[in-house]
Amino acid sequence: MADQIALTAFGIADPDTGDLVAPPPMRRPEDVTPHRRPSDDVLAQPIGIIGGTGPAGQGLAARLAANGQAVFIGSRKTKRARRVADEVKAELGDDRSERVFAGTNRQAAAADFVVLATNADHTVEAAGVLASVLAGKIVVSMAASVAPSGRGMRPVLPSCGSIAESVADVLVGSRVVAALQHAPAKALDDIERPFPGDVLVCGDDDEAVSDTISRLGVIEGATFYDAGCLANAVALESMTAVLLSMNRRYHRRLSLRVVEG
Repeated sequence: MADQIALTAFGIADPDTGDLVAPPPMRRPEDVTPHRRPSDDVLAQPIGIIGGTGPAGQGLAARLAANGQAVFIGSRKTKRARRVADEVKAELGDDRSERVFAGTNRQAAAADFVVLATNADHTVEAAGVLASVLAGKIVVSMAASVAPSGRGMRPVLPSCGSIAESVADVLVGSRVVAALQHAPAKALDDIERPFPGDVLVCGDDDEAVSDTISRLGVIEGATFYDAGCLANAVALESMTAVLLSMNRRYHRRLSLRVVEG
């Protein structure tokens, strides 16, 4: 049977009445290997989050730290990074807060594994400024640009296809991967609940995609899937506009869940 991508939330709309009803039981694809949790040594190596003081960056930092992964929150201003780090530590409230660090974006870029969590309008520029520091590293682009259009939202895509591909164009010495486009900041930051969705990962480097799935796969509740080459990031970024349009329509937090149909 073919796999399909299902949109899930705490309920779905009945096609006849529009009422929210419980979703039908779902089966997970049987051939997906469960994530192997990274070793303690790997978990102790901070994931650098460039633009970590924005909603997405802060939510990702909290979510990763809550699952035992060290993080380094970066910002253009050290004072702001430290303030956000203090907020994340307070949210964690235990010894996991000892793995939350903060400083400049350049310091965050010095990590061995880096996520670009800046506003979509500034992602490519931020990457270009730090190109020399990011050389040779895995760099995850989670940006997706959208704009209002008629009854909902529409994707705003660069001429090359996707923001992730634009990042790859300026980071010729890095291994760029696209992921987390469909991860709402509020859902990431809600660390008391498992993450409500799955994550699709695109990239042209097999090892970089595999390492991304391993490093970010500590997030409880999500299964990370290899979704092919970096060119497929155009679909990931475009789907963000679809989800946001549906969220506005149904007043829910919809996300992606991969099931076997």
